[in-house]
Amino acid sequence: MKDKFFYEIESTSIDKFTLVFILGVLTGLKSKTLSIDEANNLIFKPYYVKFFSEHKVSKHITEIISKGCELEDVLDLAPEKFDFNINELLDETTLELAKLEKFECSNIR
Repeated sequence: MKDKFFYEIESTSIDKFTLVFILGVLTGLKSKTLSIDEANNLIFKPYYVKFFSEHKVSKHITEIISKGCELEDVLDLAPEKFDFNINELLDETTLELAKLEKFECSNIR
């Protein structure tokens, strides 16, 4: 049986946590240390758009995730635009992240 790792955060921190996670995945794609399949399994699939929408995550964040779901198509159909699309998503993610308050240590367990 495989060990599992769980991370619990307060609902007030979900937007910031999700953006930091997305930022890491996008950075991994940009540096080619993550594959598109890994990125899809981690965050960029329609299931997560629905999941985060249902859990009251910001609409801007679900839109970023939705655009991330399209990266595989970009890579297949217009690979020359892949880096540009990643950079745009990195910019969008960073802008959204800058709007949020700092984490309080008590919000993370």
